[in-house]
Amino acid sequence: MRPRPIFLPLALSEQCIPGSQRIDVVLVIDASTSMLLAGSIPGRTRLDAATDAARAFLDLLALPGDQAALVACNSTAVLLQDLTGSRALLDAAFARITVSPQTRIHLGVELAHQELR
Repeated sequence: MRPRPIFLPLALSEQCIPGSQRIDVVLVIDASTSMLLAGSIPGRTRLDAATDAARAFLDLLALPGDQAALVACNSTAVLLQDLTGSRALLDAAFARITVSPQTRIHLGVELAHQELR
């Protein structure tokens, strides 16, 4: 007989109070040479678009309570900024992205996972 999904009701007495929960995130940026190609906005690269998107995401966090880290990956992965609630440190880390051939995103994801652990 083939197993079927079952649904179990679960009642918790926990409350989610807005603003009381904090998050940790690691942003992984592709820093391969293909990111230097033109993006959809004239005069801007794909890397520009990626960093703009990452910075917009950071705008949504409740720093310094929330924390973020930055990893860049190409043939290797580099932790440019460990978990921090400092927007200034995170912004400075974007300037340290170095572009190089290859895209080994799995290395970036592995490094991000290590940082979160």
